[in-house]
Amino acid sequence: MPDLAGKWNIPKDTGMLYNIHAVHHDPKNWENPEEFRPERFLDPVTGKVRTDIGPLITFGQGARSCPGEKLAQMDMFYILVRLMQRLTVFLESCQW
Repeated sequence: MPDLAGKWNIPKDTGMLYNIHAVHHDPKNWENPEEFRPERFLDPVTGKVRTDIGPLITFGQGARSCPGEKLAQMDMFYILVRLMQRLTVFLESCQW
C-alpha cells in the first residue's frame, strides 16, 4: 500500500529532495524574504538569537543533516576569536 502525503501518492522507499531556497524565500514564512534583514532572527524582547525559527533549515534536518554544521560553527568561532585578538575597537562617540 502506498504512503500518502497530502494529495500526492508517494511510494514507499522513494527518495525525496526539498528545495531549501524555496522554503527560505517563501513569503508565507518570511515578511519580505528577498530583503537582507538579520534582525528578523533576533528576539525583539531580549535581543538574543531566536532558536525557535520553524522554517529555517540552513544545514538540513534529521538524520541527513549536513555533517559540516559543527565544523562551520567551530570555524566561525575561531575566526571571531582571532579577530578579537588582533583588533582594537574604540567608540568614536558615546551618546548614553
